[in-house]
Formats: sequence, C-alpha cells, structure tokens
Amino acid sequence: MYSVTNSFGLNGLCGFAVAVEADVSGGLPAFSIVGLPDSAVRESADRVRAAIKNLGFRFPDRRITINLAPADVRKTGPVYDLPLLLALLTASGQLEEVPADAAFLGELALDGSLRPVSGVLPMALAAAEHGIRALYVPAENAAEAAEACADTMTVYPAHTAREVVEALKGIRPLSPAAVIPFDPEDAWQQVPDFADVMGQSLARRAMVIAAAGGHNVLLTGAPGTGKTELMKQILKMNYGTDVLQLSSHCYGIEENYPMKAWRDMFVQLENLCDIGTIQLSEQHRALLSSMLAHGVNLSGHSAEDVTVLISGVLAIFKELVSRWRIIMYFDSLQWMDSVSQLLMQRVMIEFGNEQIFLVAACRTGEEKSVRGLLLALQERNLIDLLSLSPFTEEETTAITREVLGASEQDDEAVHGLYLRTGGNPMALMEMLGVIRREGWDSHLPLPKIDMLTQLRLDRLNPQQRRVLDAMSIQFEQADMEDLTLLTGFSPIELVDLLEQLMRADLVVEQLWNRGAVYKFRHPFYKHYVYQHLSMGKRQLWHRTMAECYDKKEGRRWYILLPYTIRHYECGGMPERAEALRQKMQNEKEN
Repeated sequence: MYSVTNSFGLNGLCGFAVAVEADVSGGLPAFSIVGLPDSAVRESADRVRAAIKNLGFRFPDRRITINLAPADVRKTGPVYDLPLLLALLTASGQLEEVPADAAFLGELALDGSLRPVSGVLPMALAAAEHGIRALYVPAENAAEAAEACADTMTVYPAHTAREVVEALKGIRPLSPAAVIPFDPEDAWQQVPDFADVMGQSLARRAMVIAAAGGHNVLLTGAPGTGKTELMKQILKMNYGTDVLQLSSHCYGIEENYPMKAWRDMFVQLENLCDIGTIQLSEQHRALLSSMLAHGVNLSGHSAEDVTVLISGVLAIFKELVSRWRIIMYFDSLQWMDSVSQLLMQRVMIEFGNEQIFLVAACRTGEEKSVRGLLLALQERNLIDLLSLSPFTEEETTAITREVLGASEQDDEAVHGLYLRTGGNPMALMEMLGVIRREGWDSHLPLPKIDMLTQLRLDRLNPQQRRVLDAMSIQFEQADMEDLTLLTGFSPIELVDLLEQLMRADLVVEQLWNRGAVYKFRHPFYKHYVYQHLSMGKRQLWHRTMAECYDKKEGRRWYILLPYTIRHYECGGMPERAEALRQKMQNEKEN
C-alpha cells in the first residue's frame, strides 16, 4: 500500500515542503529511505521501528520504501521521524489517510515520545504559505510555531506520537497551542540553566565546575540516570555563543564499522561550511567531502591507512582550533569503534583541555570496550569520571512533592512510586507525567520503564534469565529448594548464578529462618519478567510448585497452604484450589 504525509524541511534559513511517501509491498523485509537523506534521516528507520513497536502498533515486516520528495534537495535532521511513522502506519492499514492540509514535524525517541527539533519557525512559515491548516509539532516547539502563523494555521502540540495518532483517529483531540506574548523582562528566565535539572545535585555541581574550568568529563551510569540530559543541558547553554559545538551518538550496530562514531560530526562540519558559519581550506574541505561522499572504507585496513586518515582529520581540527573553541559531545561511548577511539585519543592529546572541551557518556558496566582510551586520557589528566546514581527514596519523595504537590499524607503512595521506578530518573519522570495526566494507576503501561528493564535483561545469559524466570513465579520470595526444583540447576550452580544477579543489582538476599531467601530488588523487575513468560511455562511452573507444596506434611503443609492454593489457581487447577480453600476454612472453624 502507498501513503503520503506532509512535512517540511530547512534549506539555509528558508523552509520548504517535503512529501514523505511510504510504500509497503511484498518481498523480503527491507527498509530503505531515498530522496537525498543525510545520516540523521537514514537513522530514522531505527528510531521509527522501535517507536512503532514500543507504542503497541505493528511494524510491517515487508519491503518498505520511503521517498522524501523533492528528491533533488538534501534532507537533514530528525524532523521527518513523526511524518515517517504516520506514513508507515497509514501504508500498513493501521491508520486512515491523514488530512491533505495537515503537516507534521518532530523527532522520535525510541519509546514514541516526541523531541523538539530546530528550525520550526521558518518551516511553520513555509507551511502556512503552502496552505497547511493544521501543523502537529513537539510540545516544546509549539509556542514558536504558533507565534509564527497563528492567524492562518492551527498548531497542535504533542508529547508523544500516540497523542498524534489518537487525535487523527478522533479518539482524543489535541488542544491548539496559544500564542505566548514575548516578555523582555522574562527573557533571562528562559535561558537554559543547570537549575532546570531535577535531582543529581552533586553531578550538576561537578558539571558546572567542569564547564567553567574546561575539564573533560565522562558521565557514567545506568540507562536513564540522566547522562544524556546533562550533556544536552551544556549544549543548550552554549547555543548562540562563539563556541563550535559538535555532537555524535554511537550505536551498537556500528561498533564494528571504523569511524562511524565521527560521521555525525563530519556532517555537521560540512553543513556549517555550506552556510558559511565556518571556513576550511580547499584541501580540508575536499577531504571532508570525500569522507562523507564515499564513506570511510577501512575494511582490511593497514596501520598506514589509519595513520593517513587520522593525520588528515587532525589537520582539519588544527585549522578549526585556530579560530574556534570547540566542545565535542559523544553519547553511548561504549559502542565507539576502535579506530574512532584512536582518533579521539590523538585529538585530545594533540589539542588538550585548552582548545577542546570533551563531554562523553558511557553506561556503567560496559566501559570495558573503551578502557584503553580512558586509561590513556586519565594518565595525561585529560578526562575526569563522574558517576550518576539512581535517586534515593528521599530524593524521589522531594521531586514527587515538587512536581505533584503531594503532601506528607501521600508517603505510602510515594514509597510505591519509588519501588516501581527503582529511583531511575527517566522512569520516575515518565511516571510523574502519567500521574499528572491520568491519575495514579499502578497498572498503567510505562514504556520507558519496560525499555530500561529490557536493556538490563538483554545483558544476562540464558542461565541467569532462567533463574529470574523461576523467581518471578514465587509470590513473595524464593528459597534454594524452590529454585532448584524449577531451574534444574544444582545448589552450587544456583548459588553462583544468584551471586552474579546480586552483583548486577537485580536480586537481593535476605536471611530467613537460619537460611537465605531471594527477592527481586525492585517489584517492576519481577512484574516485567513474569509478564514475558509464556502462558504454558507459567502454568507448568505454578502447577509444579503447587504439587510440591501439597506433598509437605504437618505444620509445614499448613503454613504453605495459602501459597499452594494460589499456585493451583495460577496453574489452571481451580477445582483443587477450591478444595484446599474449603479444607483450610474447616481447619480454622475447628
């Protein structure tokens, strides 16, 4: 099926219309984007695929072709993510054709939420000139778009792609954005500041010192602890200054492709040269264009090839630092390929803190792949490590009360909130946003929490996952006897696996009647693991536990009886559960 969705792009300072065409046809699954896309546009395929799945829609496993028309104008940036998602849903029959007088702008996060994009003002002006009557944009861009053309076009702010889809289906209409008059006296209040970041007070203080003194920083922490947000805050604070900012995001699928981690920066440099912001010599401009046009092909590369390439890039940076103070941002450093690491090492050693300020982020526990790079920089005092931790329960309480205005009487609800989010900042803010919109509901789906949980579970081996699967069957805690029965592992093997899971911060050990029992560290881990078990496995294991408990004798049988009944119920044997419940009632009456 074929569909087309309206969007707009930016060419210099002017906006231009872009038709996002999607065709879903038979054949082997493939996803191609044509129409002169840059790397950010090509990467939208991965963002859209993840967003569609995490929003609960069906991603079409067929041959997908996306065309960005006009095909002879270069398309840049992630602004086409939202229209691309809508075009795919329409072409796959999950959404009716969108109105011809509607246009869409916005970058997608992997969970389907919308992120702001740059250049909305000229794109909104172009949309109004092309007869667009409804413009859907990320909420952060709504005021800018509404101020540009509120008289001729309605601007709809959205926080997630789901809100846009539901509005188009007529399920839940969006409220139009209102024009906010410009107040010069309030302008300073709108300047980005570290005070805008909730929690992580020590990290904010350290980042202020690092930024003021030009100390390179590597932020480490679990997914969702705020590494990327702190990096973004520094980037926002330096917009409009005489600093040259270059940013890149490393991806897991690229860790075996030399120099992929630097490509985004090369694209940014080329774009800045095109619009005249920076100037490079003809030789360096030609080298930059060559690397982007043909890619950096180092397959079977020799040490001499790498040396020549690195020397060329160093020469480009030498010309840049003679005119600019540079800030480089690298996110997800753990996936940086070895050649990119070598280049970063050479750049930082060559130019040091005085000319280049480096801010990077890396996941805790995955630094092994870049350990050599970090050691080389640390030995020369070229980088400091800053570790970010989840919020404590006290921090969670303070932030919850600040956001929701919760009173001291809500301590039990806040405690439950802490248990569900585990103090993870990204999960907590998602939860608070849901509570503000929907009210408290412990069963509401939370895509970001699910994503963070899946990221942690993906790093486990099959034996560790089997232990967690078995633990999720238990209603409160699991002992060695229960886990041995379900997993089939020997006690010695089981102890080793449980220790590994405790080091991974997924499981806790508690003393119980001269022995040890094991529980999930946070309830949302248990809930997630259990929900992802097959129905057959759940019933079989519940039945196995019920029959095991039912064979106990004397006082032990009676103590376990409530759990036996629940296991029979979950194991698909309600008659046996009811018989035991009646027997327990008779025992109490006698």
